[in-house]
Amino acid sequence: MNGLIKRTATYLISGLISQGAIFCLWLTLPWLLTPAEVGYVTLALFVIEVLTLLGMMGMDSALIRFASQPDDRRKTLTIATAISGVGLIIVAVLTYTALHISIPFLVNTVLWVSSHYGLVLIAVAANVAWNLFQSYQLAARQAREYAVFQVVRALVYLSLAVGALTLLAKDASTVIWAATVSSIGVLSLLVRKASLPSFSGDVFQKKEIGLIMRYGFPLMLYGLLGVGLTYTQRLVLDHYADVSVLGVFGFFNVIAIQLNGLWASINKSWTPEFFILIKENKERAIRLLQGMLSLVCVVYPMLLAAYVVLGETIINEMVFPAAYAAQAEIFYLLLLAMLFTGVYTVAYPLYYYDLRTRRILGISLFLAVANMGLSVVLIRLWGIVGAAVSYLILAVMTLWTYMIVFRDWTGGWHRTAVLLVVVTVMVGGAATLLVATHSSWMFVASLLTISVVAWLLGGVFAKPMLKRLYGRIHIV
Repeated sequence: MNGLIKRTATYLISGLISQGAIFCLWLTLPWLLTPAEVGYVTLALFVIEVLTLLGMMGMDSALIRFASQPDDRRKTLTIATAISGVGLIIVAVLTYTALHISIPFLVNTVLWVSSHYGLVLIAVAANVAWNLFQSYQLAARQAREYAVFQVVRALVYLSLAVGALTLLAKDASTVIWAATVSSIGVLSLLVRKASLPSFSGDVFQKKEIGLIMRYGFPLMLYGLLGVGLTYTQRLVLDHYADVSVLGVFGFFNVIAIQLNGLWASINKSWTPEFFILIKENKERAIRLLQGMLSLVCVVYPMLLAAYVVLGETIINEMVFPAAYAAQAEIFYLLLLAMLFTGVYTVAYPLYYYDLRTRRILGISLFLAVANMGLSVVLIRLWGIVGAAVSYLILAVMTLWTYMIVFRDWTGGWHRTAVLLVVVTVMVGGAATLLVATHSSWMFVASLLTISVVAWLLGGVFAKPMLKRLYGRIHIV
């Protein structure tokens, strides 16, 4: 248990530093680039992320799931690396062909990627290598090495991007170059031969390759759909609005995703630990995650309420340029969506432990179709506000769908009833902010109400965890 606590603290601290550095970079970009350039950055990152997921072929998830056992670790890494190498070749061929055909709906993205094709492929290769190596470290529970890699890469990325934008060309490609160089440079400096895959010996056995592919490939498709869910609003805005409007929404959207990414990266780091805990004591693992779910529903709305108060009085005008500060309501809605995304993220070790990845893929297909329909209808009606509303609705739908489908893991219908009440209060708060009074203070009141309701209905799950935490702090 002491080892688990130390590794968890390491993941937490490194996550705070690395995500904080990326967060600072995105706060800086609107001051160094025009809204249109910020829009191109967000679109370029979307393309790179999609191609990265295709290139990895789900092998990052397979490493976390199957490389946790020492006897299978190097063999799994070798198989995953080989499959991802084939995936990269396929990606290069497909993208080269697609760029010469052109896609009218994504005209801005296609034009940008066409003129930076080499940079995009280099960035994709760097991302694939980075994600595979970090997933291996998670599976091997190399918390200290994982933390060093994360922190150094983030700080190098921040320094290169801000330095290049300040001293050199102020262009969207500068940010992509900084991300690429930071990944390749840090891997080149810190990679250790003991962690590299070995292609010698009889490692490519059909049974093992088949098992890894059956687990990883559906999750690759799920990841693609997840990226599509995240970026759909930006793509529809790209079609129905100009790039400057896209830049404002894309900036707020990236900031919200970065905040959730902090929690997601820490939770991803914990996932191998929970796989082991579930195997040893399933009931204890489920109780622990149920307590975490309840605490998120209680604490996050309180933190968001505090930010809205500070934002309305101090932060927004100091941190954001005028064009962005005027759209603060959009930011608040996107941050509210992160409540439901965060609850889903807490519970996903339970979904992934069970090998029913096809069920996860089916849920993603349903959500992708719903998201596209919502985005097109609401953005055509309300523009940038519709983009934020559709993003919020999708976050709620995502959590509800997973909680219902996997209710046997997450506490049954009691947890679903808690979410129903929380969602009802949330809808009232969002409607108050957008339609009724446009009052940020009424929105703060609704957030605090969510916290109170969540504690009254779900505190029974969180109290044991808080008691144990208090006991440890008291002993120290």
